[in-house]
Amino acid sequence: MILLTKVFPLSERSAINVLGSFNVGNETVFEGEIEFHEKHTGTGDGENNKGSSSNIGYDFYKTFWSVQYIFTDPTTTILYSKNNGLSQSDAANAYNCFMKDITSILVALESSSTSVAKSLTEEDTTTATTTARHHKYLTSSQLLHLQLKDVQLRIHFLTQLLIILSYLSSPTVTLPTGVASTAGSNTEKLSNQIRVAQMKQLSLIEKRTMCLLSSTTPPVGKLFVLC
Repeated sequence: MILLTKVFPLSERSAINVLGSFNVGNETVFEGEIEFHEKHTGTGDGENNKGSSSNIGYDFYKTFWSVQYIFTDPTTTILYSKNNGLSQSDAANAYNCFMKDITSILVALESSSTSVAKSLTEEDTTTATTTARHHKYLTSSQLLHLQLKDVQLRIHFLTQLLIILSYLSSPTVTLPTGVASTAGSNTEKLSNQIRVAQMKQLSLIEKRTMCLLSSTTPPVGKLFVLC
């Protein structure tokens, strides 16, 4: 809740999300592999057969937009529950894949310089950090190489990530360890060791996320983090 009130203005209902509910109806639709390759090999029709100058492959494109499913509802996609149909093992595999995907996205953002912005005055930076615009971004594969450099999309994505990291790190959430209890065995020690490693991983990812936010088109990114 503290994080939500920091990153959203008072006029935004997400800032007063008392129940901590996720907007499970927020669906992100993106291209399938066939459509992706048609756009990038010039086999489509009209505007789509121009190809793309991007070197981004389908695997990364799918990874970048697929994490929105996790952001929308982590409780049923990467966490173990008797009610969501995920076994402890399945939840652990999904959680580990999510961590791997997030890491690959952070690497891509760290290696992509942001778009050159005009010099900002003090008034400009104040407006930029206090005005919220909650976009639903286009998921065309031909735009992704430009979106990775876009200041607002980076801030939007990294803020989403911080919210999820805060949720996963909270004491009310039990991360899946993949360790199943069996008769006559003591698995508690192993589970605790895995959870300690998971919390360290979340902390490291959070630090990388904050660094990316701070370095996003100074001074806007730094001011956004300090707000």
